[in-house]
Amino acid sequence: MKSNNNFLFIYALVLSAVYYFNNFSVYAAEQNSQISEISEYEFAEAFSLRNMYQEKIDTIKTPQICNIVQQKIKDRFNNMNADEALKYVFQDSDFSVYQILKFPFGLLASCIYTHHEESEYWFFNETDYKFIAQTGTLPKLNGVEHCISKNGYMATWQSHAYDSNVDISIYKLTNSDIKLITRHTDVNISIWELACWGADNTFYICGLHNVYDNGLSTDKKYLKFKVSQ
Repeated sequence: MKSNNNFLFIYALVLSAVYYFNNFSVYAAEQNSQISEISEYEFAEAFSLRNMYQEKIDTIKTPQICNIVQQKIKDRFNNMNADEALKYVFQDSDFSVYQILKFPFGLLASCIYTHHEESEYWFFNETDYKFIAQTGTLPKLNGVEHCISKNGYMATWQSHAYDSNVDISIYKLTNSDIKLITRHTDVNISIWELACWGADNTFYICGLHNVYDNGLSTDKKYLKFKVSQ
């Protein structure tokens, strides 16, 4: 009986530790970025200065590099199980349609299309072409698709299928690594129009929020996400 009691005591301690760790991790992630609603004027001012704080993303034109990364993409598709592969929209059997993008910090990426008109970044190491990570992207709208700060921060967007809100995640790109900094769930915005990075590692976004309350109404939203690290 004593042995069973000891086992239950240890089991309870383990569960408590897991619970504490998970909740602490969520709390810490929330503290890494603060979201607030701002005025149209504040957004316009930040957007006018965006070139001071954003990194340019180039498209790789070198056939050798493109061929290698496109083959890596094809290999990842071929190694997926059937259920996982159903998530993606195959663009072409030879994968030559996937543009290869040059990101800062020695990273290459390509936009891989999923269903529901969304996409993912698949990142590869520029040195050895090793797969690094996959993340969300921003939707392609008004000519803006890739929005990276000069300090290596990147924001991504995930629409909901069940309401008018979205999840916005912020990542940090470093040499051959990508780290999730924070994820804001249920952000009150439905359609994004413009986005940019500004001073003090702050991400700005404007768009529309659809509200279904005795019919459809639309609110204009101007938001900023200030990253603390």
